[in-house]
Amino acid sequence: MNSKIKEILEQHNATLYLTEEPSLPTTVIDGNQAHYYVRMGNVRRFVKLSDDEIGSILTDEFESLLEAASRVDIDTPVWSELLAKLESVVGLQTRSEFEQLIEAAKLEEMDSLDAVSVALIAAAQSGALSYDLGKWAEETGVASKATISRRKTALETDGVIYTEKVPVEVGRPRQRLLLADDISAVRIDTAEVDVSRKESTEPRLAEDEPDSTTVSEQGNQKQESDQDEITSAIEQEIQDVISSE
Repeated sequence: MNSKIKEILEQHNATLYLTEEPSLPTTVIDGNQAHYYVRMGNVRRFVKLSDDEIGSILTDEFESLLEAASRVDIDTPVWSELLAKLESVVGLQTRSEFEQLIEAAKLEEMDSLDAVSVALIAAAQSGALSYDLGKWAEETGVASKATISRRKTALETDGVIYTEKVPVEVGRPRQRLLLADDISAVRIDTAEVDVSRKESTEPRLAEDEPDSTTVSEQGNQKQESDQDEITSAIEQEIQDVISSE
């Protein structure tokens, strides 16, 4: 989630601040003009407040809140860089599995999603090496190799994944991550993710499931709706409103 937020911030040259104010509305303030975000049914629009005085009042209040707020610096790479690094270090199949699992999670649950466990299951789904995944996680700041190791052990204990030794020319054998025999569905914290049993290092779909790496149809519809709300109502509408003034 942090990677996605950082990517949006960089795309719009924006800065993120943290305030102790418990309930702030979604509002765009441009000078002394204010645009309020309205939701009703399927309608998502920013509406300009016609009262210039309230626009001025909101501007002053916003500047006061901003002065007291703390700037948030996100250390992780942007989402596209995170995926590109995963592909180069671990492999394209793991990147595809990881991206699909993350995208399947409900938007409102992204802040509590266990991304490390998701990465491990994606790697197991594609038969990647634990060493490579740990290297990617540490280089990108997602997690330390120790954290990857602990989470891997926990998933092994729960019967979700298992490993097999892969001999190397020099040094200790590496561990290949694989999905457990009897796994058909796994709940990773708040994200319900379906995964299929792997019999080889190539990913396959479960015979009785329409898609082995998807949440329920209802979850997909909710995620798509939330994504539309963000991309259309926040990014597009802000640009349209400001450029029309």
